Amino acid sequence: MKIQQMKIHEIEIHEIQIQIIRKPVKNLRLSVHPPDGRVRVSAPLFMSYKKITGFVESRISWIRQHQERIRNRARETELVYAHGQTHFFQGQPVLLNVEKTTGSHSLIVQGDEFCHQSENGNPADPPNSASLQVRVRNPQNPEQVQRALEKFFRMHLTEQVQKLIARYEPILGVRVKDLGIKKMRTRWGTCNYRTGKIWISLEMAKKSPRCLEYLVVHEMVHLLEPSHNARFKALLDRYFPGWREVQKELNGGDPNGSLEWVRKVD
Repeated sequence: MKIQQMKIHEIEIHEIQIQIIRKPVKNLRLSVHPPDGRVRVSAPLFMSYKKITGFVESRISWIRQHQERIRNRARETELVYAHGQTHFFQGQPVLLNVEKTTGSHSLIVQGDEFCHQSENGNPADPPNSASLQVRVRNPQNPEQVQRALEKFFRMHLTEQVQKLIARYEPILGVRVKDLGIKKMRTRWGTCNYRTGKIWISLEMAKKSPRCLEYLVVHEMVHLLEPSHNARFKALLDRYFPGWREVQKELNGGDPNGSLEWVRKVD
C-alpha cells in the first residue's frame, strides 16, 4: 500500500484512545488488540469524521467489554516459571520439573516413550512430552528458569522451521534468505518480501506442529504475494489445503487474541 493512500491519526472518545487509519477499504473495521486493549479503526479514505466517530460511539459498550476480557485473560494466563507449573510445548501441556545444577543450564524433554536431551546448544527432537526437566543453578530464580526454557524453545523452533522451509521452498518456488525467532506481542510471524526474511514468534514453540507448519507456509506465500488479498488466499488453498481450520486453531488458542467488529458501508 502506498503511503499517500493511508492516513493515521489519534482521537479520544469517552476517555478511550482510538487510532483511526484511513485507507482504500470498503468497510469500517473496529478492533481491540492485546495486551492492553488498544483500539483501532480502519475506515475508507474519504469517509467523514462524523460518521466514523458515530460508529465508534455506538460500540463503546462493546469496546469496554472486550478490553476487560483481554486484560482479564492476560492476567489469567500469566506464566509462572517454577517447579510443578504447567506450560505448553508443541500444543501439549507439560509440567516444569526444575532441578539444581552446578554446571551449565540445560533442559531435558521427558515423555512416556521419549527422553530427548537438549544441552550445550543441541536441540531435542520433537517428542510427545509429559514434562520439561529444567536444570539451573538457582531453581528458586524464575528468571533463570525462563531463560533456560526460552533458549530451548528458540533452538527447537529454529530447527523445525528450517526443516519446513527446506521442504516448501521447491514446492512454492521461493527462497527464504534469512530466518529469525523473537518475542512478538501481537503477531505469530512476519515476512519482509523485499529482503526475503521471515520472523517467527517464540510463542509458536507452544503451538502444535500443524499450526507451525501453517504459519511457515503462510509467511512463505507472502514472498509470492505481499498482501492478504484473494490471490494470497488462493495460493494458500493450493499449497496448504485446509489452512482456514488450522488458522482458527492457532488464533483460537491465543489467550490474548484481538477482537474485531466489522460494519459494511452502505
